[in-house]
Amino acid sequence: MNASLSLLLTLGFGVLIFQGILGLPIPINWLEIDLPMLALCLLLGTLCFVSLGYILSGINIMTSRVQFMLSEYVSSILYLFGGVIFTPELLPSWGQAVSNALPVTYFLKSVRYSILHQAGGDFQTSLMLLALTTLATAGISVGIFRFAMYKARKDGLIDKKEEY
Repeated sequence: MNASLSLLLTLGFGVLIFQGILGLPIPINWLEIDLPMLALCLLLGTLCFVSLGYILSGINIMTSRVQFMLSEYVSSILYLFGGVIFTPELLPSWGQAVSNALPVTYFLKSVRYSILHQAGGDFQTSLMLLALTTLATAGISVGIFRFAMYKARKDGLIDKKEEY
């Protein structure tokens, strides 16, 4: 409930400030949003982020010193290389390779297409690549989390108290 209210308030203030006060048009036609496409993108995106959460949980189980900073590092990488700030085509070749390996890149392209109908590329291709990278991320996350739990039980890290 709080998240929904926060989302509605953020959207409302954004529209009020950008369209009402600054006079900047927002190119969203609320009646032409492709809701089935958007729902599918959000479902795959949720699975992707849950998988990334399992990877971070597995790493946090095995380490004690980076658990507070690790999520910040990962979110910064996803923010920079995922196409949030600028399109991946503007990155150098090594940055484009990193961006193409991230499911967040395809998630954002798919969501942009389903809302704005003007994203570059083909929606079906982005959705297929989102599904493939989400499956790969889910497989990797299961492996990392199982290994982390095995190592944590073996080393006695589950109930260990860390004092800095």
